[in-house]
Amino acid sequence: LEPILIKAFISEKHRLVIKPGATAYGILLNGTKRTGKIRYISPIAEKNTRTFKVEMEIANEDKKFAEGITAELIIPLPSQPAHRISAALFSLTSNGELGIKVVDGNDIVDFLPVEILGGSDKEVVVGGLPQTLRVITVGQGFVQSGDKVQTFTEN
Repeated sequence: LEPILIKAFISEKHRLVIKPGATAYGILLNGTKRTGKIRYISPIAEKNTRTFKVEMEIANEDKKFAEGITAELIIPLPSQPAHRISAALFSLTSNGELGIKVVDGNDIVDFLPVEILGGSDKEVVVGGLPQTLRVITVGQGFVQSGDKVQTFTEN
């Protein structure tokens, strides 16, 4: 078997940024790491999972790897700015959009939607926000977008 394929499934969100030809890494069950290229991304999602099949091709000149062995596929994604925040700072709009409330330079409240990128039990990593912002950390449940507020900086 030369080359061999490592197959996996990716989310709809990742389908938008992963392209054929992208460099990826396969880690085989014995810990061997091999570099390869994404050669195929399905144009059609799996019906039940809404995920897309991807295939990475790696060399197997020495015929060391057999068909059907277990492997982990790692596909590096483009980096994006992110913030670590407490989940307690989240707000929901009336239509269920998740975000945070911030204050602009004129002390006017605004709602900014966020994309959850990851997290832990203590904080959530979110994207979709400007690099610098003033987040309302106390009383965000009592103000709405457009309200003028008096702010105090927390140290």
